[in-house]
Amino acid sequence: MFNKMKQYIKKNIILSIGIVLCLGIMSTYSYTKIMPGWFSQPDTYNLVKEAFLTNKGYTNELPKHMSQQVFERTNIYNAYPVKVMDLQNNLLGGSSNIPITFTIENIKGEWYITEKEESV
Repeated sequence: MFNKMKQYIKKNIILSIGIVLCLGIMSTYSYTKIMPGWFSQPDTYNLVKEAFLTNKGYTNELPKHMSQQVFERTNIYNAYPVKVMDLQNNLLGGSSNIPITFTIENIKGEWYITEKEESV
């Protein structure tokens, strides 16, 4: 009796895992078929690229697609306050409301800040 119950539970667990696996594969497949249709359009890509990477500020094209608040939080060329601290949390330096541009390079598989520019 106990063995029959054990086999029944084992079959149900295997069946449940199979159903979850099938649903996962089907949802992943449908996501890859639907998602690129709207995201890979050139205008969407260009808008996202401009929102993150433009150094021209909040241009006339951006208000059609995002608010200035969203732009200021996502654009990498906006001024960010920077604090430079040592291991004991002593403030060594920093800046506030000054745009800083870091040049980052991949040297032998490691990312390094190779140049920093502050326009004052």
